[in-house]
Amino acid sequence: MTLLTGVERERRVIELLGQGKSTRDIAKDAHISFAEIGLIRKNHFGGTASQTETEERREKVVSKTTKAFRLIEQGNPPIEVAIKLDNRSKVYV
Repeated sequence: MTLLTGVERERRVIELLGQGKSTRDIAKDAHISFAEIGLIRKNHFGGTASQTETEERREKVVSKTTKAFRLIEQGNPPIEVAIKLDNRSKVYV
């Protein structure tokens, strides 16, 4: 493992952010803390999280029930909803 200087680490973080990588992925790749990534992001982009990251986070916290209702509202039959959500429970039609 090659140790990077502060400037090199910052460049690497900015490069990975530009590729749409998550903070967790960047921390693994660049071997730096979430806090340091946050500081670099804030200094370079003026914010704490990219819009893509924020949307991904929101989508992860949506329950399966909410996802099911959304799919049904879009006109999907219940069996298709169960398949899409990999729901192993019974589906009543």
